[in-house]
Amino acid sequence: MPEPADPKRTEVVSTLAGLLLNDPVFKSAVGKRTTAFILATLAFGSVEVLYGLPVLTLATCPLAGAMTVFLISAVADWIRSGKPDVIFYLCPEEHTFVAIRWVDLPRYRKRKACPTCGSRYIVRCQRQKHFILSPDPANPNTQPTVDGYCSLCDPGLPKNQRRYLPEWANVQRPLDLRPDGK
Repeated sequence: MPEPADPKRTEVVSTLAGLLLNDPVFKSAVGKRTTAFILATLAFGSVEVLYGLPVLTLATCPLAGAMTVFLISAVADWIRSGKPDVIFYLCPEEHTFVAIRWVDLPRYRKRKACPTCGSRYIVRCQRQKHFILSPDPANPNTQPTVDGYCSLCDPGLPKNQRRYLPEWANVQRPLDLRPDGK
């Protein structure tokens, strides 16, 4: 059975925790993640002091606190990123969309042109700010239409600047003018 904690240690821990939780000036000075790091380190330190776990020592408490805060912040950033499940590449010659999942994106970055006609894919809206996404936020697999508009662009912009397909590619070309002759 572990010995009771030294009153000086518990006073230090409670004073630091109280300072971090109650003083808004100190919290804003050190930042959210640093505050979380200090509180996690104090929590691990308190567990070590009170229970004396053999796996956890006072020397490893800062490392355990840093790892905990890193994992929490990585998950929070991943959740906040809000990346859609599917983006679309548009072939300007074929007027077809290719659906690409985010996990498959590195494989598709190497293939920048359509395998049938050889034309370069259109990956973003004309303003080059947004990926081509589904027009239905509830169903990300719904393909946009060729004459559709980027839903993320400012609605005050003229529609020809919000189109996915630029004006030069809007005309359907005859089949015999393609480079491969098909």
